[in-house]
Amino acid sequence: MAAVEVTALIVGLAPQYSSNVALPALITLAQAQLEPSAFGTSYDLACAYWVLHQLSGDPDGAAGAVTSIRNGDQAIGYAAPSGDDDLESSHWGKKLLGLMRTNIIGCRTGYI
Repeated sequence: MAAVEVTALIVGLAPQYSSNVALPALITLAQAQLEPSAFGTSYDLACAYWVLHQLSGDPDGAAGAVTSIRNGDQAIGYAAPSGDDDLESSHWGKKLLGLMRTNIIGCRTGYI
């Protein structure tokens, strides 16, 4: 549950983000937003996936599905994200959703 382990996972999974100056702050945010007991031994991995999802997202904040594309004057319209749509918008978010479904739903239903 230390930032060192999360950083090591991030560097191993996506080395292109290893020198990103936002990394320490994002790791702190991930650790504040994700509950360790919900992920068990996968907590550090969940934090790494959350950080990578944040880093790989659209810098303009458009995370929903593409709803329209126009070529003249170039415009792309996005649906507003709802529910898990934000996590569905990136490879790393989908990985985090998978961990959530495996760990959190399994805990609630007793299938651990």
